[in-house]
Amino acid sequence: VILDFKEHKKQERAEKAKYEVKARIKSSDGNFYATSVDWDLSKVTTDVLDKLTREIKKKLGKGA
Repeated sequence: VILDFKEHKKQERAEKAKYEVKARIKSSDGNFYATSVDWDLSKVTTDVLDKLTREIKKKLGKGA
């Protein structure tokens, strides 16, 4: 299993930055991708992990 994260500052305003986080999991069960954008890095990271979890559960079943 390979877990890959990429974080990018999309836009900066004064003291804030808009972040984009892309995550990818490669496994023998398939490849899973998720992307999220927000002004809060903590929120965007949590969101992208939640999206990955939902995608994995959807493909592998609720018990995954």
